[in-house]
Amino acid sequence: MLNVTRPLSRHPLFKSHNIDEAHELVAKHVKPHNIQIAGKESSLDVQFDGLNLGDISLFHVYYGAAVRVNPHNESESFFIQHTLSGDGKVQHQGKEIRTQNNDTVVVSPSLQYQMQLEEECSRIAIEINKQALENQLSMALGDSVDQPLEFDFHQKDNQDGWHNTINYVLQQIQIAPQLMESEAAKKALSDLLIAQLLQTQQHNYQQALQQPGEIMMPTHLRKAVDFIQDNISNPPSMIELAAFCNTSVRTLQRSFSRCLNDTPLGYIRKQRLAAIHSALLAAKDKEAGQLTRILLDFGITDLGRFARYYRQRYGCKPSDTIKK
Repeated sequence: MLNVTRPLSRHPLFKSHNIDEAHELVAKHVKPHNIQIAGKESSLDVQFDGLNLGDISLFHVYYGAAVRVNPHNESESFFIQHTLSGDGKVQHQGKEIRTQNNDTVVVSPSLQYQMQLEEECSRIAIEINKQALENQLSMALGDSVDQPLEFDFHQKDNQDGWHNTINYVLQQIQIAPQLMESEAAKKALSDLLIAQLLQTQQHNYQQALQQPGEIMMPTHLRKAVDFIQDNISNPPSMIELAAFCNTSVRTLQRSFSRCLNDTPLGYIRKQRLAAIHSALLAAKDKEAGQLTRILLDFGITDLGRFARYYRQRYGCKPSDTIKK
């Protein structure tokens, strides 16, 4: 079971009963906050725990006292405020939103907001790198992100999947601390949170993500396909292809797999086979050496190996095609 009192207790950052010290320490670990004690008899008991997962930082925030908090949100990060227990209010552009157990507020970069938290309010704050979030969105869409990603400020409906994911990640951190020694494990948890955030929370790309039908081909993949067709007689290497498309080899491989269900080299081979097959069918000159000349024109030097690929694809030898 998840310990909601201090779910990140293995990763303490600081404790403080002094408001000036709290201002300084919150700014050091997260970002500047203006904190004011709201209850007349409240005693400040700030507890901050947290850790970094790469593209994501997780914080457990507890003030003890009833407080008003005004974060200085001037960063290039998304902030998710997820209430574990207790009550609070969030104000944004004249609107006031009450938050209770399992309520989530998603704050886009540079969005200004204020919070009022009751004494026993316990929250998870998640900071997500803007570029990492938009990169994963781009991969999910199969296209570039042309407009800034913006989430609805208050998320209410269909949140079970999101709650379960947060609880799962927190449980893994609690019960398997050795995971936090593995960069691969931390990245897996980070990617899981980002993917679930994009799928379950309301934002301006949600409809495009849920659109059924053909997967849209990203710009760099369209460039790769066109470049291969333009150079079918002398196909580029993976490094040359990635450089031309201004992307990494790994990204290109993932795009070919997701959108074309093939590897780049497999795709190139099929396209060359198709082009040569068309050339052989169109050949009218039946003189000796015609087959060899066509193959050499397409850069084929290993005739035996090519013949095996060709027969697997078309069920006959290249020479049989040109005779027809």
